[in-house]
Amino acid sequence: MNNRVYLFILMVGSVFFECSNDVDSCLENQSVAIATVNNPDEQSLFFLDLENNDRLWTASSNFPQYKPSTGQRVIADYTILSEESEGNKVRNIKLNDIYEILTKDLVTIDDSNRDSIGNSSIHIADIWISNDFLNVEFTFKGYNKVHYINLGFNTLKDYNDGKIHLELRHNNNDDVATHKSWGMASFNIKPLQIKGKDSLNIVVHSKSYDSIRERTDELVYNFKDTQKTVRTVTLNKDKGKIS
Repeated sequence: MNNRVYLFILMVGSVFFECSNDVDSCLENQSVAIATVNNPDEQSLFFLDLENNDRLWTASSNFPQYKPSTGQRVIADYTILSEESEGNKVRNIKLNDIYEILTKDLVTIDDSNRDSIGNSSIHIADIWISNDFLNVEFTFKGYNKVHYINLGFNTLKDYNDGKIHLELRHNNNDDVATHKSWGMASFNIKPLQIKGKDSLNIVVHSKSYDSIRERTDELVYNFKDTQKTVRTVTLNKDKGKIS
């Protein structure tokens, strides 16, 4: 599925039709949240694990041909069809709309890719860790080309502070910087876990277009910690082409 969104605004059409008899109840049960796909058989109906580890089952979907892979991060617009019951901790939902978050593994930056991986400026709007992913919401300047986003270790630099240092890299693909675009990416950091420890400190370095100096964000990765609340986002933004 292309990395795009189908306007998360009023959801006219099938959602409106189904809720026409009880609009207030339908709106109360409708949510937009970040989740991780659990779909080992790559079927059109699958589980969504929210940031607080609540699990949803897509009992109904507006996208019968959409079969995402396990581990894909998404922003899902859904309506709750049934609440949890005794012996069943999974809520059934209707999937109204979905946006695929750029989901990637960490990379290694060395002499072979130090130029191709890019060092274009990027602005971090939000950064956090959840469910073994380091998540970044960001903006960048461009026009109509695909921009490449990566997070990884720079083997050309040495740090001796006991922390994991990662660089958020942006390759603007020689695009013209005429518009500000929005994007979100999730990077799998589970391989960073160290046996015998329960946490580690991560420092993310980035080149911001709002400052002449390098930006650093320090985060604590607690291996067994989970979010207490469901994380929601607003998608009324200009979404850029990223890979």
